[in-house]
Amino acid sequence: MRDRWLPAVFVIAILAVVPWPLHAQQNTGDIYGQIVDETGGAMPGVTVTLTGSLIGTQTQTSGINGDFHFIRLSPGEYDVQCELDGFTTVRREQLKVVTAGAVNLQITMKPAPVDEIITVIAEQPILDTKKTGVGQNITNDVLANIPTARDPWVVLSMVSGIVVDRVNIAGAEGGQQSEFTSRGDVGGDNAMWNMDGVTITDMAAVGSSPTYYDFDAFEEIQVTTGGNDPSQATGGMGINFVSKRGGDIPKGSARFIVTSKGLQGDNTKDLQSNANPGGSDKLDGFIWNPGFKRPILIKSRDYGVEVGGPFKKETAWYWGAVGVQDIQSQAVTGAADNTQLENISFKANAQAGEDNTLTYMYYRGDKIKRGRNAGATRPPETTWNQSGPTNIHKIEVSRVISPNFYVNGKIGIVKGGFSLTPQGGLDTSAWRDINRVWHGSQQYLSTDRPQMQISADNNYFKTGFGGNHEFKFGFSYRKVETESVSLWPGTGASTRVSSAYTWARVTRPGNAHMENRYLGVYVGDTFTRNWLTLNLGVRFDRQNGSLLEATTSGSPILPDLIPAMTVAAKDAPFSWSDISPRLGLTYDVSGDGKTLVRGSFAKYADQMSGGDLAFLSPIPFASGLDYYWTDSNGDHIAQRDELDLSYGPIGTYYFDPDNPTSTETTTNVDPDLTAAKRTEFIVGAEREIMPNFAVGGNFVWRRADNQKWLVGTDYRNPNATYTYEDYELAGYVEGTLPDGTPYKMPYYKLRAARADLDGAGVYTLWTNRPDYYQQYTGVELFATKRLSDRWMLNASFNYQRDREYLKSNKGIANPSPGSGTDAIDGRDVAFRSGSSGKNGYWIATPKWQFNLNGLYQLPLGVTASANLISRQGYPVVYTEDVDGVDPGESTKTVQAVKIYDKKLPDMIELDLRISKAVSLAEKGNLMLDLDVFNILNRNSPLHVQETLAIPDTNQVQDLMYPRTVRFGVRYTF
Repeated sequence: MRDRWLPAVFVIAILAVVPWPLHAQQNTGDIYGQIVDETGGAMPGVTVTLTGSLIGTQTQTSGINGDFHFIRLSPGEYDVQCELDGFTTVRREQLKVVTAGAVNLQITMKPAPVDEIITVIAEQPILDTKKTGVGQNITNDVLANIPTARDPWVVLSMVSGIVVDRVNIAGAEGGQQSEFTSRGDVGGDNAMWNMDGVTITDMAAVGSSPTYYDFDAFEEIQVTTGGNDPSQATGGMGINFVSKRGGDIPKGSARFIVTSKGLQGDNTKDLQSNANPGGSDKLDGFIWNPGFKRPILIKSRDYGVEVGGPFKKETAWYWGAVGVQDIQSQAVTGAADNTQLENISFKANAQAGEDNTLTYMYYRGDKIKRGRNAGATRPPETTWNQSGPTNIHKIEVSRVISPNFYVNGKIGIVKGGFSLTPQGGLDTSAWRDINRVWHGSQQYLSTDRPQMQISADNNYFKTGFGGNHEFKFGFSYRKVETESVSLWPGTGASTRVSSAYTWARVTRPGNAHMENRYLGVYVGDTFTRNWLTLNLGVRFDRQNGSLLEATTSGSPILPDLIPAMTVAAKDAPFSWSDISPRLGLTYDVSGDGKTLVRGSFAKYADQMSGGDLAFLSPIPFASGLDYYWTDSNGDHIAQRDELDLSYGPIGTYYFDPDNPTSTETTTNVDPDLTAAKRTEFIVGAEREIMPNFAVGGNFVWRRADNQKWLVGTDYRNPNATYTYEDYELAGYVEGTLPDGTPYKMPYYKLRAARADLDGAGVYTLWTNRPDYYQQYTGVELFATKRLSDRWMLNASFNYQRDREYLKSNKGIANPSPGSGTDAIDGRDVAFRSGSSGKNGYWIATPKWQFNLNGLYQLPLGVTASANLISRQGYPVVYTEDVDGVDPGESTKTVQAVKIYDKKLPDMIELDLRISKAVSLAEKGNLMLDLDVFNILNRNSPLHVQETLAIPDTNQVQDLMYPRTVRFGVRYTF
């Protein structure tokens, strides 16, 4: 069952601890320099000394071209001193290093008849000539001084090209992950989450974070959205949390941040509704339920401490933090949603001489939530209570083999998992009414998700072949296990009411148990000559996995028809091997580092998810059969004698009624399944228009091919999937939309030749989608002003489209709009959020997005700052339910409009802060913050009931939280 490559990987990993380095989700930065004399001639043999409070002293001698380099430096400030007999000593101070950034120095040394030191606190270039990718570093200046909801998903929404599924006012939504899109990666499935250089991505909910975070634990947050170097496996968003660390100078901080219901406005009193037809605020034609309430942040408290310092100066250091967020909110229905996030962080760093460093990092994040997913369709008894800590460990070793050879190795362990327990309990059955509102209880989930990573990364510098080379090469091996048990409570049957009939889904518990394995090897060369920088690299990835043994019990009310089962372990019939080229170019047009043009090209392979393996199991979810149901006693609960067993099942859900004891899955997996591929091209330019201030723009083109889809088949011909030609017109959904627009959309059914075959409607195939691709194009303009001269600014504007295209009808199976295997050439790509996201919300790439944040330091220690996030409203996708027309289909949901035919109002959130700094002399500093979120008190609908022909059609189900004031006190020393 184990990968045959595994022993070799561990041998390599053991060898790597001494002379080899790590997989690079980089949590450090670099300083590069060249030393010349007054004539511009290179100066070899100069002694270059690096000092800073976070390190011991490091010394190098400049090379044949006068070059030097100090790499893998923790974010912070450093000083560089250059000395050579007969020349003036030059000292450059307060050089600020950021994550994955490079400080490039050009130092001129003059002859000196006597000892002389020239000290310069110089403006370092804001442009990085070695960078070719697209992204943003969220520095501590932004994290500490810009008003935000203090969670990483809000930080993502501030990054150009990324949009999230929610609007988080003052942290009201801070206890739940957001789903997001990033430059064509709809849903964020290829996102890579990293902490201090260790990949921690949750592969069961692929592309998501395994934990929640203490905002004050981070020195920086680095986000990449394109042009990823070979060290990152995918083309998705990459986020790296760089935690603080101790130094020679003891430092620390404490905080208490609070808001409450009494500090909020009201953005619902003038809403037009059926009970208030004269309301002045008409919500763009959507309906407000007068029985709903304004969403309320009842209470939010964020408090914690962090402190760091030396065990022994210039040798060993410590840092630790404890943080708590207590968030109590209330949905529009009045249902409570209470969250407590408890976080503990610790880091120890040691330096043995100048050549060896050792780091240990520990992070523990726990989320205790009461009322997850509270909303218009989820009253309190159907919400979840969530708990389960995630523990993260990292050990990192770095060694300087020679001034031109650096090595680094990491081992990372993540102990993740959580449970979702419905507040209605496990003895109460769940049921859904005609308005799609759940009652009674809800599904239960318990999941364990441990993972382990070993990685290595090397840097080797070489002069020759016409310029300077920095070779980067390394590998990573990662193993991720998932075991998720799910069940419907009570009788194991959930009942549903539609406009035509009532039915029940009768299930047995699910048990998805699998192991994913990932091996990556890469090599790259950063070549510089004069004003040209070339980044040339290639990456090889091998992804595979296994299904592990799992057992489940039978249906509580139909154990004879839906029996217990044990599934044996087996290897996946497929493995993915992919080669990914990465090319980048930066050219210094002006020759002074102030005008740069950039370009990059890359091909990426998507990452394998736990879901790719779960399809191998017949019990990946709570699975079973749908039956007509008559509620004889009016209790909304399905009893055996209320099911129309004589008619037989009207629908199936990952279960074959003709083979109830079969251990084979109803979802066949194509043994030739391969990873989806993405091709990317970026071109852009940047200009430093004044010291510390740059503007620029990029054009980004991406294409996603070889996508995966779940397409119907029958078990006698598991590879003869349904095609466009297998369907015929079944009818139309037609009528009038709430705004008076008529609609008429066709839907289709299987032709009798396929519908009458055994297994029709039961069996599917997970395979690659032919003759179909998605294409993203975007233009971004941006401006960046580093904090200096009392002000700072970050601004970006995106105009973008992400659409699907067909080469032929082979890219379509069931053409019914919304079937999941339909497509319309040129249609916008969208997905309906679920899992940890805002359940049921349609998320798409907005055509436009504008973000701005900045600050200005006023006299008397007062700072004013602002944060503006705005975008086009998300689509409203109206649907209509009709009776199922295909085998195994109880209900068919048909989209009545195309994506973005209708949309929600544009989203605009403006937040302001006024801060006052109070000096406590030698005892430190006190900062008093006053934040005002949603200062415009906007009440934009964020989600509406999109199902047509039911009483609640077009009713607002989620609304922006109103204007909220938050107070904060921060102490630093």
